[in-house]
Amino acid sequence: MSQFTAPSRPAPLLCERFTALLASETARGNDPELNRMALLRSQADLTALGGTHVDYLEPVIHRYFASWGQCALPGKSTRTTDDRQS
Repeated sequence: MSQFTAPSRPAPLLCERFTALLASETARGNDPELNRMALLRSQADLTALGGTHVDYLEPVIHRYFASWGQCALPGKSTRTTDDRQS
């Protein structure tokens, strides 16, 4: 199974950029549909989020962690770079 993963970036940088984008859109008078972001380190993190989410999110997260191992942080995966090519 082939899947796309974005290049690794530090979590604080991603949060900072997302917050800046959200503030910019709100200042323009827009009401962004995507107004909250969460970085998941395990399937349990999805449950801990609470609230509502799209019905396909849980199966996608399950498939991702089953493929890459429970820890999806850069350098912490149980798979090697060569494994990720397939």
